[in-house]
Amino acid sequence: MKKFIRAAALCMAMLMLPTVVFASGASVGVSYDAASDVVTASGEAYGFATVRIAPYSDTPTAYSESDPPTDVFQFASNGSFTQKVYMPSSADYGKYSVYLTDDESNDLATFIYYNKDNADSIVKDQINPASTETAFVSAIVPDNAIKLGIDTDEEDYSADVLSLMYELDVTYADSSDFYNHYNFCKAICSLSGKDSDGVIAKLKEYDEILGIDFDADYAKNKALTADAKKMLIADLATFDYASEIDDAEYITHESGFKAMWLAKSALFSLKSTESWKDMKEIYTITYPFLNDYVVKQNTAYKSLSSSTVFSNLAKTSFDTISELESNFNSAVKTTQESASDSNGSSGSFGGGGGGSYTAPSVGAPSVYDEVPGVEKVVATELSMPTITDGGVAYSDVFDSDWFFAPVTKLGASGIINGDPAGTFRPGDNITRAEFAKLIVSAFSIKGENKAFADVSSDAWYEPYVSVAAGVGILQGYDGKFNPDSYITRQDAAVIIYRTANLLGIKYSGFEKPTDINDASVYAWTAIGSLYSSGVISGMGDGSFAPVSNITRAQAAQLLYSVIADMQTKN
Repeated sequence: MKKFIRAAALCMAMLMLPTVVFASGASVGVSYDAASDVVTASGEAYGFATVRIAPYSDTPTAYSESDPPTDVFQFASNGSFTQKVYMPSSADYGKYSVYLTDDESNDLATFIYYNKDNADSIVKDQINPASTETAFVSAIVPDNAIKLGIDTDEEDYSADVLSLMYELDVTYADSSDFYNHYNFCKAICSLSGKDSDGVIAKLKEYDEILGIDFDADYAKNKALTADAKKMLIADLATFDYASEIDDAEYITHESGFKAMWLAKSALFSLKSTESWKDMKEIYTITYPFLNDYVVKQNTAYKSLSSSTVFSNLAKTSFDTISELESNFNSAVKTTQESASDSNGSSGSFGGGGGGSYTAPSVGAPSVYDEVPGVEKVVATELSMPTITDGGVAYSDVFDSDWFFAPVTKLGASGIINGDPAGTFRPGDNITRAEFAKLIVSAFSIKGENKAFADVSSDAWYEPYVSVAAGVGILQGYDGKFNPDSYITRQDAAVIIYRTANLLGIKYSGFEKPTDINDASVYAWTAIGSLYSSGVISGMGDGSFAPVSNITRAQAAQLLYSVIADMQTKN
């Protein structure tokens, strides 16, 4: 008789086991693989464990010498165990019980023992040819269920399982293929209608069948916030697997429930945050499939400010898997359109970021010609830059880019520089220190110096920051300058406005963007007058996004535009 594990003999002591009284502690689960004719029992037991296999009974049976079990085997266990046996050749096909008894307690499980050749014939001749759901179901229940290894009395069996199998339209290679698909669909349907605890319990029970790792993908997954987990679990209790799986597989390039799990994890991670920085991390780091199959597939994205793209993305809502791609592409398109709308002005500045000030949310703003309480200092020397007709080449700046002329001409004029590798990095944000150097160098500004607590005397940017602060075109906050922070749209506008004043060029008028109240009071005059004159432009929808960041390309466009405008007024 074939056997992986077998006691030396079924002695009378084993056969005269007492009636089993069920208790907590020992646990057993069982599966039967008809292809290999192997029964696998696994679970938890302690001490000397005995497993008895017998024709199904819903209550334990006291076996006697005249009525022995179909099979018995014993083993020592100190916790988790897995034991494999062949069914005896004399066993009849049908439903069987597996009784586990250890030193402390007992447990019961069931399985269907069936003939693979017979099951293969049913699959080939009746199930695969079924052209309607009624015919498909009739080929399985009631007459053939046991013959196919299906227990219609088990907890998670339902008509919905067979309906899902038919809807997924699978042609089965053999009965093993059919049985594996049945178990998969059973696991999917077991989630339906459960409360949160019920869904979690089924995910843990069926994680291997579903193709996920319960601990790594859910319980200990730090990438999923508590809110994202709640939304994910609630969704799995009501989701329509058959209708959503195509979108999930298309986005993730995974298959089956794993694709659904990844797509929904990303979806609810995005749905649970309003931060553009978090969204950028989700798309580019947390879920590599989004970076590979969404971000990198959008060729326009690499030439744009990532902070602007993800700031625009943060304005969208995420409700379906397909929106993982469509929302990102829409955000890129919005950013492109904003850049195009600038048409030679300041370009589309970066999005995101935050300011240090809070503006009133209602009422018309007052307009200040100068910042109240700040003494105006005049530069001892400055000059209007000259822009040459030539251009310098950068390996990452192309003639089709909206910023091509500003970057290449300012580069040829010595006003801006690339890096030693010959790239300009147009999409990188620009810091407050870098912008100070850009303006002071471009206009050759000289004058008084002013020190900041966070600007050391040996810092590369100290000469530029100190003179820019000394002549009043930039200021810090609470004695600090924050040189490594990214500069915002409103601060760039203020510095440009004050630099024009030093040259004796006065911008006037006050055209209010729709979000002027989002700007700090000190920036209202600069934004209003430069916006009115067309030196700077908004986001294409009437807004200005004053506390968003600016990239190197956009800073070049702003400087190029204002120099050209100043030259006409000088």
